[in-house]
Amino acid sequence: MEASKILILDEPTARLDPVERIRFSNILSSMSKDKIILFSTHIISDIGAITKDVIILNDGKVQRNTKTNTLIQEMEGKVLALYLVFDKSVDLLFSVYYFLQDICL
Repeated sequence: MEASKILILDEPTARLDPVERIRFSNILSSMSKDKIILFSTHIISDIGAITKDVIILNDGKVQRNTKTNTLIQEMEGKVLALYLVFDKSVDLLFSVYYFLQDICL
């Protein structure tokens, strides 16, 4: 992988728990300094965490080519985000996370 100049990933964070998604996003961000990384995702928070530029495809055709911040501003109020704060119920967090991920597919 060190010799690759382009890395293509399909849904690389799907089914990762929240902690591993953050760790993986950090790895991709650090790798992007000397590589082109193309990835597909349906997880909106991954977009903001990993990239500055977004290309949206539909049926193989470019629909949008924009900056991440612009897209996030446009999506304000259109994307459901749920933040839970609690001290001991990690299992509950994972249950809610997987439930929401399943219904949003």
